[in-house]
Amino acid sequence: MSRIVTHVPIQHWQTLSGVPVLFVERHEIPMVDICVTFAAGSAYDKEKYGLSQLTNSLLSQGTKQHDADQIAAGFEEVGAHFTANSDRDMALVSFRSLTLPKYFDAAFHLFIEVLSSPSFSPHDFLRMQKLVLSALQQQEQMPEIIARNAFYKNLYGTHPYAHSVLGNAETVTALVSEDVTQFYKEFYVRKKALLLIVGDITRKKAEAIAHQCAASLAEGEAAISLPIAANNIGLNQHIIFPSEQTHILMGQLGFNYEDPYFFPLLLGNYILGGSSLTSRLFHAVRGTHGLAYSIFTTFSFYQAKGPFNLLVQTRYTETRKTLALINKLLSEFINKGPTAKELAAAKKKITRGFPLTFASNANILEQLYKIGFYHLPLGYLDHYCEKINAVTLKQIQQAFEERFHLKQFVIIRVGKR
Repeated sequence: MSRIVTHVPIQHWQTLSGVPVLFVERHEIPMVDICVTFAAGSAYDKEKYGLSQLTNSLLSQGTKQHDADQIAAGFEEVGAHFTANSDRDMALVSFRSLTLPKYFDAAFHLFIEVLSSPSFSPHDFLRMQKLVLSALQQQEQMPEIIARNAFYKNLYGTHPYAHSVLGNAETVTALVSEDVTQFYKEFYVRKKALLLIVGDITRKKAEAIAHQCAASLAEGEAAISLPIAANNIGLNQHIIFPSEQTHILMGQLGFNYEDPYFFPLLLGNYILGGSSLTSRLFHAVRGTHGLAYSIFTTFSFYQAKGPFNLLVQTRYTETRKTLALINKLLSEFINKGPTAKELAAAKKKITRGFPLTFASNANILEQLYKIGFYHLPLGYLDHYCEKINAVTLKQIQQAFEERFHLKQFVIIRVGKR
């Protein structure tokens, strides 16, 4: 039986060229995960929506030495796995490999090549552009995506978070290969980078890896701060869609990691709707009234304020009844907070499940990029359960009363009228 890990010592330093590094030495299995993140998410698209995502997806489609098939085969031959993705704040480029030199050396060399010398050929660009346009067309038939895009657009207005990470058909069609090349040159640079390493290697080996990764990148300029997101005045919008189910997405601006109410809000959300089977909303909306199969709430964390989301699907004839019940439950929770029984049960479940945070290299890596990119204390995970257990009923009630305003909620409904 594998031992349960409750503490992960995070080592931290900067390369000679100034790239910050977070490293966790972990010898349970002969594997290593390496990830480079850049402040290069869709918030930096400016008016060319979809540019950051298209740039990121093209990295593995060809370099000056190898085409996409050769790159894929090169990683596969040594059992390595390459990934690249992006969100509103950041772009990530990572790979996982066995640590034996005969496997790792080849995989790492190819990773550096993909990271530092993508070709962005016109042929590859046009092919990926068509794939993105096809994906956007498919999303027009997905009510949950329609609701999400409308929610972000109305919640954030002119803020860089307002548009979809994927962009839209008009902006993606207008992109040219030179746009991708320029975006890469501006954003995939040392001064916008963070390096994360987890696995079965020594500190000395990690330092050598970090040096090579940093040295392969241009210096560039530091990332600019994103503007503060402003509270909306509220909106209730219905989008006609021929489905028996109405998809409802509602919420408001949430908070970021720096919020003094971070842990009370986090724990309160778990009780309200964040726990899929035990939350107050689930028990009332599904269990008591049978209005939906599932209902849940989430906070998304970004550099600027991320959104608080509530998502539910209900039969279109029950839309008004469902919304009325949800508003009643939200109002009660904001005004009164949870019960002592709910709080005790939530603390127990969260702290008992916390060791899963360290269950794999990938789990640890996910925590590292949050800590590094959002400048959290290195001891954030060490004190997590302690801070959860310290939250009181009064703190949760006060946090929700101060942060939540139902009149500012953006409510998007997608379905039959």
